[in-house]
Amino acid sequence: MECLNLSFLICPTISVFYKLSNLDFLDLSNNKIVVQPDYMFWGMPNLHRLVLSNNTISVLPAIVFYKLSNLDFLDLSNNNIAVLPDDVFSKLFKLKFLDLSNNKIVVLPDNVFNGLFKLYRLVLSNNTISVLPGQVFYRLSELDFLDMSNNKIAVLPDDVFSELFKLEFLDLSNNKIVVLPDNVFNGLFKLYRLVLSNNTISVLPANVFYRLSELDFLDMSNNKIAVLPDDVFSELFKLEFLDLSNNKIVVLLDYVFLGLSKLHRLVLSNNTISVLPANVFYRLSELDFLDLSNNKIAVLPDDVFSELFKLKFLDLSNNKIVVLPDNVLSGLFKLYRLVLSNNTISVLPGNVFYKLSNLDFLDLSNNNIAVLPDNVFNELSNLVFLDLSNNKIAVLLDNVFNGLSELHSLDLSNNKIADLPSHVFSEITTLKFLSLRNNKISALPVVLFTKVYLDVSNNALTYLPYASLAKHAILYPLNIMGNKTEVSKVCCIKPTSVAETDPSLIHCYWSVCPNTNGDAISSWSALVSSEVLRVCLWIIGICAFIGNLLVLFYRLFLDSDNMTRSYSLFVVNLALSDLLMGVYLIIIGVADIYYNGVYAWNDYIWRKSILCTLAGVLSSVSSEMSTFLILLVTIDRVIVIVFPLSRLSSWNISWKQALIFSVLLWIVSITLAVIPIVTMQSYFQGEFYSQSGVCLALPLTSEEWPGTEYSFAVFVCLNSIVFVIIVIGQICICKSMRESGRRISSSQNRQREMTVAITLFFVVATDFFCWFPIGVMGVLAKCGVRIPDDVYAWVMVFVLPVNAAINPFLYTATAIWRKRRKVPTTMIIPKDPPADKHHRSISEKQPTMSTAVYTVSVGRLSTSEHRQCLPVENQTQTKKESESI
Repeated sequence: MECLNLSFLICPTISVFYKLSNLDFLDLSNNKIVVQPDYMFWGMPNLHRLVLSNNTISVLPAIVFYKLSNLDFLDLSNNNIAVLPDDVFSKLFKLKFLDLSNNKIVVLPDNVFNGLFKLYRLVLSNNTISVLPGQVFYRLSELDFLDMSNNKIAVLPDDVFSELFKLEFLDLSNNKIVVLPDNVFNGLFKLYRLVLSNNTISVLPANVFYRLSELDFLDMSNNKIAVLPDDVFSELFKLEFLDLSNNKIVVLLDYVFLGLSKLHRLVLSNNTISVLPANVFYRLSELDFLDLSNNKIAVLPDDVFSELFKLKFLDLSNNKIVVLPDNVLSGLFKLYRLVLSNNTISVLPGNVFYKLSNLDFLDLSNNNIAVLPDNVFNELSNLVFLDLSNNKIAVLLDNVFNGLSELHSLDLSNNKIADLPSHVFSEITTLKFLSLRNNKISALPVVLFTKVYLDVSNNALTYLPYASLAKHAILYPLNIMGNKTEVSKVCCIKPTSVAETDPSLIHCYWSVCPNTNGDAISSWSALVSSEVLRVCLWIIGICAFIGNLLVLFYRLFLDSDNMTRSYSLFVVNLALSDLLMGVYLIIIGVADIYYNGVYAWNDYIWRKSILCTLAGVLSSVSSEMSTFLILLVTIDRVIVIVFPLSRLSSWNISWKQALIFSVLLWIVSITLAVIPIVTMQSYFQGEFYSQSGVCLALPLTSEEWPGTEYSFAVFVCLNSIVFVIIVIGQICICKSMRESGRRISSSQNRQREMTVAITLFFVVATDFFCWFPIGVMGVLAKCGVRIPDDVYAWVMVFVLPVNAAINPFLYTATAIWRKRRKVPTTMIIPKDPPADKHHRSISEKQPTMSTAVYTVSVGRLSTSEHRQCLPVENQTQTKKESESI
């Protein structure tokens, strides 16, 4: 009958169970029972199993179990019982299992368990028992399991367990026991498991374990034992497990473990042992696990482990071992796990691992090892894991890892390795994990590994042999963060032989790659990481290339008659310089496609390539030549339009002069572009055009790199001065045309002014859009202000080259369109009578205003000679000139 989870506050009265004479099981657990009536269970003489756990019972009436003579299982755990009446269990003659754990019992009465002759399991754990009466377990001769852990017992009376002849399991852990009496365990002839851990035992009597010949498990960890007496374990012939960890043992005596011929597991970790006697492990021929970690052992005797023929696990980590004797591990033929980490070992003898052919785990991390002898691991044919991290290894010999035919994991991180021999890992064909992080490696061997997770983060790598790796290896995720900026954006790479769904590759993509350090434009997978930027790059590049090709074709073949004019020559040169920008953008776009998905591996190669340098030179030549040409055209138009009748008009640039100026400007632009690659290499260091994946050297970051000052002087200072002059010139042209328009009253004049204003607006706007942001950002970067990566990327890919795509439309397309739609307007202006002789002298030399016309046709930078005073008889020629531009 189950009554669990019914939330009883007071157990039902006698009348509830009185007539259930045949009931053999009653479960009242997980309720809220506080009080039980005295006669509650008297009507159930055949009850065998009673469960009252997980209630709030605080008091047990003395006669509550008086009539349950057939009860063999009683669970009172997890209640609030503080006191047990003397004879509360005295009538339970057949009781076999009694659980009183997790209550609040403080004292056990002497005769509380009297009459429980058949009891074989008693659980008293997790109470607050502080005292054990000497006779508390009297006549419990059938008891084989006693758990008194997690109490507050400080003293164990002599012979307290002497009546427990059949006891097999005794747990006294997590108490406050300080002293163990000599004969406290007398009579426990069948005891096989004894737990004394987490007490404050400081002394072990020499005979405390006398005649415990059946004991196979002894845990005395987390005590304060300082000395182990001679022969203290000599009677434990069947002991298989001994844990003495977390004590204060300083010295182990010779033969202290003599007699433990069956011992399999010995734990001595977290003590203060400083010396190991040569014969301390004498005749422990069955030992397969030995933990000596976290001690102060400095010296290992030569043959200290020589008797441990079956040892499989040896942990000597966190000691002070300096030297490993040549034969210290000799005889450990079955050893498969050896931990020597966190010592001060500086030298490994060449034969120290001799004949350890079964070893599969070796940890030598956190030592002072500087040199690995040739073939030191040659005998470890079954080694799977090798950790050499956090040492002082500077050099790896070619054959140092010979013989490691089964090695899967090799950790060489946090050493001082600078160079890797080309074949250092060639013998390790099964390697799956290799960590080389936090070293000084500048290059990886061309021939590497198969199926390797490679971690080379925080080194000095500047180049990665992707082609060789992809050809010869199946690489799993590669962690290469924290290297020099040239490769810092690399995280993972997937050769064609690895599936996209490979779990380790997916893990790297989602966990490592988002944390890699890409630059403003490039990422680990692409030269141009942003899809939007990539599209803009191709659009501007194609527009600049095709648009300027068409301009050259039109000017040289369809409008060749006007090639004798200086302005047309300027436009041809401008189209040629803008064409170079288109070529530059297409080179970057093609490189982005070529390296897509594997860019970071090739980042260094690409930026150091001749093609990248050529692209940078083309971009610089195009930018500077376009700027200079626009300046020259502006000056020419200012002379023609603003000062048509002054002495400056004689300075109007002829075709021959235009040709000379163009050649000179090309020479200046090319010189400015190639200076960083042909001269002053102590300053530029051959890295001027390799600062970014797009091969530009704009000074828009606060970082200092070779040629920063030169770049700032050219791209910021020089171009800003040119831009200011262009703006001033365009303003003068616009103002001059407006003033002349006031003297010519017509609707066509107003239309002409609007056309000129719009054209000049686009001229100034495109120049402003191109160079003003670069100038401002350059100054801010020079002052230490960090320019956001997104802004920097847009300037380099979109803002700088946009003029090259727009110029063909402003210079030629609009001129062609106007030529087909517009007929030059000729208006006769009434003659203004000369006011004095000065005016008459001018009129004698030049055509009079009465016979002069204004022929207006506006293009880029006043695309024809916008305002020239011409004789009427030359109107036809003017018309042709106007239309051609």
